[in-house]
Amino acid sequence: MTPRRAALACWLLAAASALSILHPALQGPTHFPTGLATVPMGIAGGLVALGIGFSTGAVETGLWAALSVAGFGALLPLIDAGIVVHYQHLRPPTAFAATVPAWVLALLAFQIFAVGLGLFVRRALIAAWLHGALRRWQLALLVLLLTLFSATVSRDVAAYAVELIVATAFQWIALGNLLLAAATLPESVAARLALASDRVLGPAADPSMPVEGGLDRFALVVAAGVTLLTTFLAVVVYRMHPHLQDEVVYLYQARYFAQGQLEMAPPPVAEAFGLYLMDVTRTGWYAVTQPGWGAVLALGAAVGAGWLVNPILSGLTVLAAYLLFRHLFDLRTARIATLVYALSPWQLFLGMSFMNHTATLLFGLLAALGVVWTRRTGQVRWAWFGGFALGIVFLLRQLDATAIAVPLGLWSLGLGGRRIPLSGTAGLVLGSMLVSAAIFPYNAHFTGQARTFPIMAYNDSLYGKGANDYGFGPDRGMGWPLDPFPGHGQRDAIINANLNATAINVELSGWAIGSLAPLFLFGLAGRWTRGDRLLLVISGAVFGAYYLNYFSGGPDFGGRYWYLMIIPLAAFTARGIDTLSRRASPRPELSADRRGRTLLLAGVLSLGSLTAFLPWRSFDKYHDYLGMSAELPRLARVRHFGRSLVLVRGREMPDYASAAIYNPLDLAADAPIFAFEKSTD
Repeated sequence: MTPRRAALACWLLAAASALSILHPALQGPTHFPTGLATVPMGIAGGLVALGIGFSTGAVETGLWAALSVAGFGALLPLIDAGIVVHYQHLRPPTAFAATVPAWVLALLAFQIFAVGLGLFVRRALIAAWLHGALRRWQLALLVLLLTLFSATVSRDVAAYAVELIVATAFQWIALGNLLLAAATLPESVAARLALASDRVLGPAADPSMPVEGGLDRFALVVAAGVTLLTTFLAVVVYRMHPHLQDEVVYLYQARYFAQGQLEMAPPPVAEAFGLYLMDVTRTGWYAVTQPGWGAVLALGAAVGAGWLVNPILSGLTVLAAYLLFRHLFDLRTARIATLVYALSPWQLFLGMSFMNHTATLLFGLLAALGVVWTRRTGQVRWAWFGGFALGIVFLLRQLDATAIAVPLGLWSLGLGGRRIPLSGTAGLVLGSMLVSAAIFPYNAHFTGQARTFPIMAYNDSLYGKGANDYGFGPDRGMGWPLDPFPGHGQRDAIINANLNATAINVELSGWAIGSLAPLFLFGLAGRWTRGDRLLLVISGAVFGAYYLNYFSGGPDFGGRYWYLMIIPLAAFTARGIDTLSRRASPRPELSADRRGRTLLLAGVLSLGSLTAFLPWRSFDKYHDYLGMSAELPRLARVRHFGRSLVLVRGREMPDYASAAIYNPLDLAADAPIFAFEKSTD
């Protein structure tokens, strides 16, 4: 069989493997694929890699790449994530056999055996490759860091210790598999891969010497791809339906904002229509959340397409991130960082949701660009633009605005570059104050006091005064099961940091070796530039702001409270890839060879993320997440409920919340009205 025919056969088998998820054995009660369907998706990704190996003359490399992707797909169903609220954990080894069929475990066992044998045979070459990349102390510290972040802490210390050991072992098998793929890549193929990447990403250059530039075809294509992919996820996986309590309330708020209302008329029976984070006061019935996201989401809600707002914003964040990266780094680093951000499962799944984090990031990026453009042009109007954007962030997420306001202020005063005119700094401050001041009459309207936010008054009345306050204290928290300890102190802050960091290790890139590996590599062996330090300040500010917050944010959409870190983390990932490409080779004179092998590693990891991790999250977690379903309104349409009162039994979340969002704003309208039957009364 010729290489071309062998490649075509692999790709046809890949299509067949992907289509096998339609088999009833791999589908749940709603005929949507289950988490086990991740395995054939991973095999499909592996066959794609093998086909590429045949077509490029790198068959052995293709085999190792195929095993890497397929093995990752086989591992993911062994992780307990699911639709119920809890932090994900690798299941105990004793439960593996009861979780997946024997052939899946056989695939993992084969990967372990093959990788172990391959590493032994090629130990000298791989040792030389690693020696060129890291010194011994750096390698030892990298091993320690990857181990510490391979699993999330548990209340059961013994179970946590076992999980840490087993999860680390799987990570190192995955890393060994990748090293074998890189080690077996023919030099001629590595050189061709490097030259091809130079045409797409730009030539290798000094990251400390950025070349200013605007949007180009690369950025527009990536942004369009992100918008299309997040739209697909919003329609097929999320089903254009809110799944979190926050999302239900955001959408309610957006709908009445779109009608030009600040609140709705109180329901005739408050108990039958009550929802968490919705309050009834002397002014009416309203959402207690910040008004900024409701106002943005209203743009889509006005035409019945609130679900489309975040996918569009996701594409816009790609463009804004690209412009910022172009200011901070060379073209190649900027493009790799943009791809890391665009392909991030963390970004993609938030982009399909109704949550406010994507909008917060977009306006945060615009605020940073305002400072950057003022530095570059000396035109004060851009500082005012940045200030207006920062003010919008305040109306979206207060603490996020505070976290980035300080670094941006330092940027304007000359941190990491030229000081902008004093009038520009004044514009940044005054612009943000003018926009954010809109919150004070809004607060006064609902609480009677300009400085008392509706959500603070609401939580004080529900959980006791101070429950939702910022900072350390014994009265912090609402008694949720996810809260590590009562109140908020140093041990809570450390555990919350672990919860968010380990979530990011999973969600940032969705890589088999852990998403933080290239960041650790850059931190240990990279050469820091002005752009790196500026982004590090942003990361530190976000970390510090949320260190004092009593709640970690929960397991919904990864470490979402730290989401503003995604831009620095994407940049550091790109810098880690660059660091490896410059250092890791037994023959340092072959720069193209180094770049080609490093890009192979990143490509195989990204292929595993796209064909295994993304489907796994879609199948296993976010479809009908938390039990939220759009079936009731569909039933109302099919059965022609018309003007009727539908009593919903069960729990407020998810049973009633799933239906309530489809109520008309006017409960006297000629439409089905969904009411919550809390009791026979």
